[in-house]
Amino acid sequence: MMKAPYISILLLGLALGCESTMDYPVIQDEGKFYLECFPSSGTDSTLLVLHRTYPINKPREAYDWNHVQVHLSINDTPVEWANSYDYGNGILLKTPTVPAEGDQITVSIQDINHSPIVAHSSVPPAPSFTYTRELTPKWDDRYHILLEREDKGKRDYFGVLLEGKYRHKTVFPDGRIEITEDAIPDLNYSVNGTYNTSISDETEGKFRMVSVAGQKMFLFEVKEGEDNPFVLNVDTGTAEDRPEWFHVGIPTTRSTHFRLTLFRISQSAYRFLAPKENKSLSGAGLTSPFDVQGNLLEAFGMFDCMGGATIDWLPSLSSTEQ
Repeated sequence: MMKAPYISILLLGLALGCESTMDYPVIQDEGKFYLECFPSSGTDSTLLVLHRTYPINKPREAYDWNHVQVHLSINDTPVEWANSYDYGNGILLKTPTVPAEGDQITVSIQDINHSPIVAHSSVPPAPSFTYTRELTPKWDDRYHILLEREDKGKRDYFGVLLEGKYRHKTVFPDGRIEITEDAIPDLNYSVNGTYNTSISDETEGKFRMVSVAGQKMFLFEVKEGEDNPFVLNVDTGTAEDRPEWFHVGIPTTRSTHFRLTLFRISQSAYRFLAPKENKSLSGAGLTSPFDVQGNLLEAFGMFDCMGGATIDWLPSLSSTEQ
């Protein structure tokens, strides 16, 4: 009969305990850099994206990027950045210099508020493939690719990048011809392939669209036992060609052109750019944890080379410009 008072006292103590607060120490620092750079062969430029993280106990402020020094070298030869752009709360650097297979690439970043960053990587071999093109019933261009693999017994990781541009050709009354080009900023293309083995992992068998240094790319893995060559299809989306239209009274034609690059990437780059998704957590509205540290010691992000092979600019199969 005397248990009830003791239970009430215990519950009261627990309730009071829940009202108590505890101060957790907050590490005082200036944040870290976030770097993404994937120098690749087979391309026409090298891009580097650099952001800065902010401590949770400090307000976000505009950062002075003028005193940040970013150096890139290929086989110990310095590379000059040709362009610098504002990119969100960071910067995007671009150079037309691209590495070749086997080149050793080094990046170093110096800043008065952060520890120095130095990272190295070498360019892997480019993928080997053959291809044909055809028009789909939807009038999309389709790149039908046969991707050769050196070793069918190991897992490989690849990326696909498709770029598009409009080419305007104007013929003036005096016979002069003017050609201008505009990039298509958000090309709506798709990628799929033929897998013949069972899919036991949530990420296997998927072509995952990610942003790589500001460019939309599809990543995929080909695991052990898949056919060699591996069959890959890339559909460009409908080309918006205009056989003839008038620009300020002068006849002009517009044709759509595409360029496709296939990359060989490392396992670490694949896992960083396309982390595994936890279905249970995402179904509950929670974000899946993943390793945002990448392969850098003093910063977040990743510096890792890719091997690229490119099918250069070709007009759409539906274009009159063949």
